[in-house]
Amino acid sequence: MNSRIAIAVAAVLLVAGGAALWALYRPFSPGAEAPVQVIQPPAGAPAAPDPAQAVRIVRVECRQGTCQWARVVSVTPLAAAEDGELRRLTYRPGSSMDDGSDPAADGGSGIDWEASDRQDYAFCSTARPAFAFPDPSAGGDSALLVHRLDLFNLAGYQSGSAILYALTCHDLAMDGANGPAFHDLGYRPGTPNDQTRAASPEDLLRL
Repeated sequence: MNSRIAIAVAAVLLVAGGAALWALYRPFSPGAEAPVQVIQPPAGAPAAPDPAQAVRIVRVECRQGTCQWARVVSVTPLAAAEDGELRRLTYRPGSSMDDGSDPAADGGSGIDWEASDRQDYAFCSTARPAFAFPDPSAGGDSALLVHRLDLFNLAGYQSGSAILYALTCHDLAMDGANGPAFHDLGYRPGTPNDQTRAASPEDLLRL
């Protein structure tokens, strides 16, 4: 009797051990479910642009008979903070005469494009939005001029930065101040609004 019990126990252990080894060493099945890690964007960071809805040519501003344009090459996330995300905008600058026409309508053939691309930076945040670009007075080094933006109370010199900010952070082409649209995106008046300088793009994470 004892030998029969021993044999039965051994058989159960053998089956259980075989099942465990099969679970451990079974071949990977492409259809098998695997845990998925969902990474949430930092609080306060606007949603990333949808490449399928990308705006490729945007009028930045028109002054003294000349319009400035941007032909988008890429928008690249660089780093995140608790209240936003740093992104790099790579684009080809261009200019045209301000004669009332729309040279972007035919693919930008009427725009005088520069010979190389340019890289500017945006800190996409509803709490402290900012846009930075090479400081023209820096003598060729890597210093940046930074416009911290109250998108409801823009100074004239900030209008181009606000339009490029909207493009970089929301893939939207906005013409000058557009308070209602920014309000719908979660922005509120009273964010820092001034001009300062930064030694590197990463400084925008701390301004």
